[in-house]
Amino acid sequence: MNTQALVNEFVAYLRSRGMRMTPERRHILQHIFSAHTHFEVDDLHVRLRDAGHRISKATVYRTVALLANCGILRSSIAPSGSSSEYYELVYGLETPHEHLQCQECGRVFEVADPVLLGHLRRIAVTMGYELVDHSVKIVGRCVELRNKGVCSKSGLQRPPERPQ
Repeated sequence: MNTQALVNEFVAYLRSRGMRMTPERRHILQHIFSAHTHFEVDDLHVRLRDAGHRISKATVYRTVALLANCGILRSSIAPSGSSSEYYELVYGLETPHEHLQCQECGRVFEVADPVLLGHLRRIAVTMGYELVDHSVKIVGRCVELRNKGVCSKSGLQRPPERPQ
């Protein structure tokens, strides 16, 4: 993805609302682009601070909201047990994707499945809708937890089998 095109898109969005691209907004956008992962706003604020940027938490929250409103970011699924909203970079995303989440450790995997997308489009048309965006969350247990009985990310152990 072209970083400059991303910046230009955001600048155009800001200008259309009488706002300007500040150095703080540019740093926030660059950090989001360079990480290219699901993130929580508070974690983004910590990463910016650790990188030496003195940007207030309120500025980070407002900038993330602007990025979401202009379509560069979207709200994403949060790991199990989290009450915070998570975001992901979607600008320039060539392939829509779904999310597969481990219900035990919370790890999230992105899965691009054109067959599923085709089904979703057909369902939307059948219901009289035009599919603009979609969000699919599939919950299961990660392969580490299933195969090894413990997740290296969280340290959680596989729950005992339930008697049938």
